[in-house]
Amino acid sequence: MRKIQVLGLVLFAVFAVSAAVASAAFAGEWLEDNNPILAGEELPVDTEWALKLINLTGTGGTVLVELECSGLFEGDLLAGGVGLILDLYSLGGETIGSLGDTNTLPLACLVIKTAGGLGDCLLNDLVEVWTHNLNLELGAVWETLIELMAAGAEEFLLDLPTYSGYEVVCETGFLGLQENLCEGLTTAVLTNVAGGVLGVANQIEETLCNVGTGTISGEGLTSIAGKTLTVS
Repeated sequence: MRKIQVLGLVLFAVFAVSAAVASAAFAGEWLEDNNPILAGEELPVDTEWALKLINLTGTGGTVLVELECSGLFEGDLLAGGVGLILDLYSLGGETIGSLGDTNTLPLACLVIKTAGGLGDCLLNDLVEVWTHNLNLELGAVWETLIELMAAGAEEFLLDLPTYSGYEVVCETGFLGLQENLCEGLTTAVLTNVAGGVLGVANQIEETLCNVGTGTISGEGLTSIAGKTLTVS
């Protein structure tokens, strides 16, 4: 019996070490001029993006509203593949805040598709999009993480946290002004390109919304002025 117990402990230790090694092998990191970011270092970066925010009737459902948006995230990159999204700006330089914040503005997004229901945004309208849980003054930031996919060709994913999200406010024409908050985990595939790291969202996840579900497609380029930024 003692030999069996010892063997069991040895096997447990082997599996534990293997799991730790595998976990470390599947972590990605940011590189500045091919050098990893050191512990305690914060590297300021910008991410300019163009996205489609899509509101569905439910999981795997049809499109209720589709918005076309663009903006600029400012943030910091840390050691170990961690990133912090600190602020969102319009491409015109206005600070974008959360609904109810003072001294901030919403992002103006174009309605490019709608189901035309009583509670849906109006086609070709510019509507308000506000961030959720993102306010640097209040200490609310989005923490991101790079992971390396284990299967197939080398592919890096950027995970946005489950508490990140956005709130759409639009005029419906029938039910008046309507608000819809969408929140949840979102990922983007990262690729090293000329000028920085390109992140592409391909409607992989569906977030929870007050009405239906939400998904995102589009891309953003993360870069540092005068430096080479890559992932590895």
